[in-house]
Amino acid sequence: LSLVSKNMGNGGSSDDNNNETPETKESPQNSKLKSKAHSKVASSFGDPFADFESKFQRWANQDSIPGLDAHKTYQVYVWKNGIFGHYSIVIGCKSRADVGFVTMELKVNMEQQQVHPDSKFITREQGNTNIDEKKWTQYIRDRETNVIERILRPADQKEWNWEVETTMRNLVKLASELIKNHGKYSAIANSCHDFTNNFVQKCAEFQECRCIGVVHGGAVASTLGGSLTGALGGAVAG
Repeated sequence: LSLVSKNMGNGGSSDDNNNETPETKESPQNSKLKSKAHSKVASSFGDPFADFESKFQRWANQDSIPGLDAHKTYQVYVWKNGIFGHYSIVIGCKSRADVGFVTMELKVNMEQQQVHPDSKFITREQGNTNIDEKKWTQYIRDRETNVIERILRPADQKEWNWEVETTMRNLVKLASELIKNHGKYSAIANSCHDFTNNFVQKCAEFQECRCIGVVHGGAVASTLGGSLTGALGGAVAG
């Protein structure tokens, strides 16, 4: 699991050709940050993780999203569908207004009691409408709690701006690894809401910031520690 090193900045490769990979030198920090999570979720209906990744490759081939190995600045949103509804992550490319948005979601096979990833593509026009209508947000809890956290956070810790500099491939890998290690699903204690919390927390930590309004120290986050966050900074390899 890897996100292109931040020190490339926006001057890094912006070529969206999926066959071209930015050449980056792997630092000791990047190396130690690679994911150590290897647990697998069995499925009788094929490999849902491979299916998840193949969706992004297909959208990239259609130029509906940037090339999977293109280093971009991505904006992250949380989508709560209804008052007691489903939570999912939404990703959009900040530097390309001609591409759409994608979701990263935790779904449950209730018959087998297993979790797996899923995604859907949303056009730029529809996505912008969802943002304007505040269906997609960039906070988790109520705004009053957010104000308290801003007051109490360490003075030297920046507040995350909900942007992450990396590749789409690495965001896909982050979502997959979080879901592989999600554990037993519970609508109360370990749900899709926990997945979105952990996803945004890892992105914020990668950018060396704190995400205001995110519940820290959840089951997956505390178990995996910094391994997934660090992996976001690894060099792209092929």
